[in-house]
Amino acid sequence: MDTFALCDGAEFSFLHNDLVSAQTLLQDAYNKAQNLQTRINQGSWTGKSQISMQAYMNLLLQYHGALIGKSDNPVQEAVETLNELMKHLDSFYDEYKEYQELERLP
Repeated sequence: MDTFALCDGAEFSFLHNDLVSAQTLLQDAYNKAQNLQTRINQGSWTGKSQISMQAYMNLLLQYHGALIGKSDNPVQEAVETLNELMKHLDSFYDEYKEYQELERLP
């Protein structure tokens, strides 16, 4: 191995942008599902098909709610963690003695 691989800050920027886009899309999907659930519950639809659709929408909202986080927000946590990593990435390569020693390994 001739060179030691460095994490590319540009790639992390792409990842950050993708995470922010995913977060926005998940929030939009959740809002649309909430609106649809309201329409289903307020409509004149009755019977087993309405009950089945309500159950499906409840599951969908739970799933999207877990992703966008009513209490925990894993996507937002990933964005914040990536921001911290990007902020300290350059100093890691320049300042950490242990990493510099790894670079010198054959």
